[in-house]
Amino acid sequence: MQLRTEEENVQTTSEENMRFNNVQQEELDYSWSIQDDAPYVSTTEPKKSRAEYYKSIERHKERSNITVASIIVYVMAAINILLGSMILDGNIAWFDIILLVVLALGVQFKQSRACACVLLGYSILNSVITLILNGRMSGILLIWAGYLAVKGTFDFNKEWNWYNQQ
Repeated sequence: MQLRTEEENVQTTSEENMRFNNVQQEELDYSWSIQDDAPYVSTTEPKKSRAEYYKSIERHKERSNITVASIIVYVMAAINILLGSMILDGNIAWFDIILLVVLALGVQFKQSRACACVLLGYSILNSVITLILNGRMSGILLIWAGYLAVKGTFDFNKEWNWYNQQ
């Protein structure tokens, strides 16, 4: 029985590693040569624009939250046009209507987190003022629309940022 010295063990191990690396390199070279002969086929799809990504089927939940919130705000603005201009001073009612429509447009078409937060804050402020002045709570639907807008826009922007980092 012949025992190897430590130098022989190191030398044998390094030779085995070199052979293993050479085999791996040959396999790698072979795989590249096969791919080079094949026609170019892209395995990754091109990046989508923000609008295309928003319309994609994967974003259905966020898109529905944003759309529902915008529709609720549009309906509330229409109700303000019909009732608010009769009851309130014309300038205050038109300010309220224009602000709601602009915020809803920002949420729906730009998925703006700032517009969603302002919408939620404005709806809460509006409800608190109405509660103080009239003694009863109103504007719950507008608060819910603001919540949906915030949830939808923040979720969408989180997913969009993740998609862009890929």
